[in-house]
Amino acid sequence: MKTTTLIFILIIFSTSVFSQSEIWKLNGKKIFTDTLLVDTSDYVFYKSKKGRTKSIEKSEIFHVKQNSKTQIFYVPDSISDSFTVAEMQDYVQGMHDGRNHKSYIFVSGGAVVGLVTPLVFPLVGMGSGFTPIIPALYTLGIGIPKVREKKISLPKKHENNQHYIIGYQTTAKKKRIINTIITSVTGLASGIAISYLIYDFEL
Repeated sequence: MKTTTLIFILIIFSTSVFSQSEIWKLNGKKIFTDTLLVDTSDYVFYKSKKGRTKSIEKSEIFHVKQNSKTQIFYVPDSISDSFTVAEMQDYVQGMHDGRNHKSYIFVSGGAVVGLVTPLVFPLVGMGSGFTPIIPALYTLGIGIPKVREKKISLPKKHENNQHYIIGYQTTAKKKRIINTIITSVTGLASGIAISYLIYDFEL
């Protein structure tokens, strides 16, 4: 059955009219593809930039744009207090824009903390086994505060739009944490290497 479905998809793709289509996921990520298939199944199929056939569950998608037409997959939950379609569009737009948020001070701080900790700990009589603690605590602390509104360059049409702002803050905060982890680990590795050269101690 799976083989038959895959062959069907490939036939559709091979006969499709190539045009730039857009898949906009609920996490704010946009996927652009030249070949897109939307059928009655629970999935949307598309070709990646590498030419591979991929699929995404419709429940993960806000909308799909194809041949100048927009098809919205998000459906508000009538039972819970969920966003309307318009509110969700603002929220998803905020999540999308939040992916480009820059947190140079926090991220650079992770690199500094990771680098300095292995160099300072031996001076105060602490073993190298404790060195990951400080960078970990720093990263944990970074994850607590949210991105403040005054740090966001709000488009005029989204000023005072709380759904957009919440979406932006959600993605920006995740990006800040991930980047801080990366720089902290990189700084920590560099600090340990340098401390070996300076103090010649063993782990």
